Parts: sequence; structure tokens; C-alpha cells
Amino acid sequence: MAYLNQNEPNTYSKFRNPTPTFLGGISVFLSLSFIFAIITPTPLALISIFQGRTRGLMFHLLFLLIVFVLATKVFSEPLIFWTYLSAIIFSLLISETILRGFSPIKGLLTSSAIFVAVLSLIISVWSLNIQGTFKDYVIKKVEHISAEFKKNEKKYFPQKNKDARETAIVFSKPELLAEEIIKTLPLTIFVGIIFSLWANLALLLRFLIRYGNPTNYPYSIKDLLYFKVPDYFIWPLITLLVLMLSGSYINQNVGIIAKNLLFCLGLFYFFQGFGILIELFNLLKLDGIFRSLLIVLTVVTSYWILALVGLFDLWVDFRALLNKKFKERAEEKENELEEDDEDNEDDDNDNDDDDKDKKDKKDKNEKNNKNNINDKNEKK
Repeated sequence: MAYLNQNEPNTYSKFRNPTPTFLGGISVFLSLSFIFAIITPTPLALISIFQGRTRGLMFHLLFLLIVFVLATKVFSEPLIFWTYLSAIIFSLLISETILRGFSPIKGLLTSSAIFVAVLSLIISVWSLNIQGTFKDYVIKKVEHISAEFKKNEKKYFPQKNKDARETAIVFSKPELLAEEIIKTLPLTIFVGIIFSLWANLALLLRFLIRYGNPTNYPYSIKDLLYFKVPDYFIWPLITLLVLMLSGSYINQNVGIIAKNLLFCLGLFYFFQGFGILIELFNLLKLDGIFRSLLIVLTVVTSYWILALVGLFDLWVDFRALLNKKFKERAEEKENELEEDDEDNEDDDNDNDDDDKDKKDKKDKNEKNNKNNINDKNEKK
């Protein structure tokens, strides 16, 4: 993987300055795609980095207005607007990491803390203005969605298959579904925030390689991928694991809270395991589309394995082990090549000796023949 050379003075001049219209258009398209909406903050952050804070904010507001019109007048889906607004906040946080020269890890943790604090404040203020409890609000929303599903069930599921039956069962019990949503909501929000910031910061650092680095940012994507959880985090991890397994005997809420916190902590071990995976791919010299497919496939299907790899890295040190193994393999190959060269040299020397013996034998025969001729001449 190529990384940006921070010591190269003319790096920025080698690449075309991407226009804010182009980047903003990409961000709008990503926000409307739903699947790729998670990476919407990356082009928005590039606008702030290349245009500056003030102009960047002006372009953000302009594109936010465009998305608002599309969300309300064209698609009639307010969620698109709120998703794009969140993407703008994310982009401001990660762009400030670059503009202020923070290390990627410090920027990630600081941005996460700021966003979680702001979001918690907004939710607290909002919860004071709703009627009833938060659970009642969630139940009403679930009942509304359930009614919409029953009304358009044939549209979503033309055939009565297994998925249709399972979905109908889920929506038939709004209170239970609301409880499950409330239990997993803090975990979902926390993991979503941290993972989104991490993914967009990684993409941003990667794009700076292509477009140049006008801010002379002293860090690269290597500094983000070399993520290592402090060793003392193992004790909170063990405590949360024990509480999750035994919390139901104490209080049901204790087990639920411990489970959420355990998964939140496991996310950081996932980042550590992901960095080890990239280290392995670098040592194997995997690149291109095949490398990208392997990364996506591993993250989607085996994210828990990466988290375990990050956890056991506390005792194994996989990076040092991988480097040692590949170094030993390289030394073995070098020794084999040296042995092959020595064998070839020995063969050449043997061939030279054979040629010399043949030449000496030929000279000796010629000398004997010459002596025989002289003897015959003397006799005559």
C-alpha cells in the first residue's frame, strides 16, 4: 500500500485540486444511496480541507439545503436530511483532526467524545418535550411501522415465505420489539458513531494521498491502522464479561448494561485486529481489487474474529510474530539462492578442471606423437 510522502515538497502540486461542486455532488449521491451513506462525510471533509473552514461551511450549508429540498419535496423522507446533517457534523470533526494536526487516534477519540456528548444533550432535551416516557414513544413508532407493514405487506412480500412470516411475528408484539430496541439502542449508536468516524478518517487519509496534502499533515493512514488498546483494558473487559454472564442473577438490567459496554469495548479490539490484518496483507504484498474484496469480506463475515485477534494480541504480539516469520522465510530464500549459486560455482569449477585435464592430456598426446615421429626420423 502506498502512503503519502510527507517529506516531498511538491506533492500537492502534482494533483488537481478537486472542486467543491464535484465533492458536494458526490456527497449528495452517497447520502441518497442509503448503502454508501456511511461514507458521505469523506467528500464533505475534503471540501473543508481544500477550501478552508469558512468556505467549507458555506458549501456545507448549500448542499444541506439541496438535500432538504430533495428529502421533503422529491422523496418525502426526512431521514435523508437528518442523515446528511449528521454527515456534515462528522465531516467537520474529522477535517478538524487534519487541520489542527492531531494524531489520527487522538482525533478519533476526541471526535467521538464530542459527538456522543452533543447527541446525548440533544436526546435529553428532546425527551423532555415528548409526552410520556421514551419507551412509550418507541412503542408508538413501532405500532405505526407495524400498521404500515400490514397495510403494504403484499408489496414488501408478494409471497408468503419464511421472511414474511418472521417479520409479521416481530411486528405483532410492539412492546417486546420496543424493549429490544431500547436495550440495543445505546450500543448501536455508540458503535455506529465510532465506526463511522474511523472509516471516514481512514478514507480521508487515503484520499489525501491521491489529491495531495495542502495542510502538511504529519500523519498517514499507518498511524490510524496501528491501533493498540492499552493493556490495562483487559481488567474492565474481564469485569464486564463476568457481569454479563452473572448479571441476570443480580439484576436483569446489570446484564444488559454489561453486554452493551462489552461490545463497545470490543469495537476497539476490532480496530486493533483490523490493523493486524492490513499488516498481513502488506507482508503478503496483496494489492488491488483482490485486496479490497478480501478486506470487505473479512470485515462483514468475520468481524468478531478480528476482535478476538486484537484481544489475544495482548499476549501474542501478532505484528512481531508475522514480521519474524516473513523475515525468516526471506532469509531461507536468500540462503537457498546462495547455496544454488555455490553449487553453480562448484559445477563451473569442476567443468574448468575437466577442461584443463582434457587439455593436458591432449598436449601430452601431441608431445608423445611428436617424439615418436622424431625417433622414427632418427632411425632412418
